[in-house]
Amino acid sequence: MRALAQFRIGNVWGDTARLLQSRVRNFPAANLTRLYTHNVQVDKWNDFQLAGLPGNESVLQAEQTGPEYQREFLTKNLLTPATLRLKPGALVSFTVNKNEPGRTRPLFVNGQVGTVEEIRPRLVVVRVGEGETVSVEPFTWRYDSQDTDSAVFTQFPLRLAWAMTIHKAQGLTLDAAYLDIRAAREPGQAYVAVSRVRTLSGLHFKEWFRGAHVSPEAIRFYEALA
Repeated sequence: MRALAQFRIGNVWGDTARLLQSRVRNFPAANLTRLYTHNVQVDKWNDFQLAGLPGNESVLQAEQTGPEYQREFLTKNLLTPATLRLKPGALVSFTVNKNEPGRTRPLFVNGQVGTVEEIRPRLVVVRVGEGETVSVEPFTWRYDSQDTDSAVFTQFPLRLAWAMTIHKAQGLTLDAAYLDIRAAREPGQAYVAVSRVRTLSGLHFKEWFRGAHVSPEAIRFYEALA
């Protein structure tokens, strides 16, 4: 995609800029995943959307064991939150891939979006398509897969998907997203946000941005490849 090439060097111009400007949306769909630069924006939108759903909120806490500094690392860096707040009707995304023997396609994949149908002890039922649901069980991450004494983090591999930070979206692939990159000041942050979306038709901007920040080292690297 030509737009991604221009985001890499921080210079979005010409026909590419005009094409991307056509993707600005003032009134996006409420269930469209939003990518923000800061946690405060993410928490505000997720809290607002969750509060608007009927029913009681379920608070699911991760089970953690092992050295404290390793637990802190997992809590900070995993896409899955240590405290997962859900209700039926909540928009969620999966944070791992899961396959089952005999299936022609994965049961679910990292970044796939669905809607919570039911919350049971040790099980969350998520609707992933028209009439299709999957049963999600807790998943365990280990700080060091080779060390049985290292920290473990067990939680449902889900997160609220109405909004997330660009940082937490790294590694995800989204069918569609609503991006607010006006405050993207870290080098490469705007590129990461745009590159999360599979297609141009799924790419939506809150407003047009003034620029895409790129480190001088990155620019020299790409210039050397030209």
